[in-house]
Order: sequence, then C-alpha cells, then structure tokens
Amino acid sequence: MRELNVDFGLKVSADYHVPPLICDFETVSRRGSDTGVLVEAGAGKVIWASSPTAGGLADVISKALELFGEEGLLLVEGNRALDYIAVNFSVFLMTVPWWDFKPSAIPALEKADVVLIDRSEGLKDSDPRKLGPDIQGLARRARLFFYRDETGRAEALGETVRLAREALHRA
Repeated sequence: MRELNVDFGLKVSADYHVPPLICDFETVSRRGSDTGVLVEAGAGKVIWASSPTAGGLADVISKALELFGEEGLLLVEGNRALDYIAVNFSVFLMTVPWWDFKPSAIPALEKADVVLIDRSEGLKDSDPRKLGPDIQGLARRARLFFYRDETGRAEALGETVRLAREALHRA
C-alpha cells in the first residue's frame, strides 16, 4: 500500500498480553507482523493500540490518535477499529472460511468498501460463484476481488489503491 503515501499506521487489537500502546520502532517494524506491514507501507509513525476489553479499546484508540499529527493519511489495521473510528475507505481481507472468522469480522465485513478474497490457501476449494453472493449479502456496497496468485493479488491491490484514492479525493 506504499502507493497511498501513508503518513501514519495504527494496529488495533483486543489482546490480554500486550501493553495498551506500543510505539517503539523495534517492536512495530518486525517483519511479517501486522505493524511491520504498516511500516513497510511507508507509514512514518506506527502505533499498536491494544486492550483486553472492548470498553478499554475506545480509550486506548483515542489516546493513540492523539499521538499522530493533525494532517496526514492514517492506515488502520484491525476489525475492532471500525467500531471506534469513522473511516473514508475500508478494505476487508478474507483468507479463511466463515467458520474460522473472529467475532469482530462480520461487522467489519459489513462496513467494507472492498473485499479481497485470497483463494491461495484457506479458501482454495471455495467456489467464487457461491462465495461471492454470500459475501455480497453482508458487504452490500463492497467491490469483490478474488485472486489465487501473486499476479492476481497485485491486480486486486492495484484496483483497491485506485478506489481508495477516489474515496479519499471525495472526502
């Protein structure tokens, strides 16, 4: 997502084992982690906000947002973030079947503008003709992109970036 010129990154999670706000570069830049992906996307400042309770998450997110600058593009990762932050554009990445969803996934899917459906592993045996209408039933306004390989993934991400730019331009 480097193409979006992201200024800030926020990872939101409900986790009992993580301090409320993690800002240190060594932790958030770890390759392969959700926060590491935000750093790789070009975010100049990345914060991981966590709370073991939903009520506590609202306060932690509020404190995290205060640590970012007034101006700039914020990329947020985490289903629960959509419960507390009004966004201009939402992307949902689906890699597993419905029965493996976290409880926070369905409400996030319902708010999605784009759903990226990765059929390379957990959904490799799924039929897009069946799965597509099921997803669209929940993510009514979303554009769906199915892919199986790196070429398809790159095309889906390219179109997602284009749609995100359009949404940000309208905002």
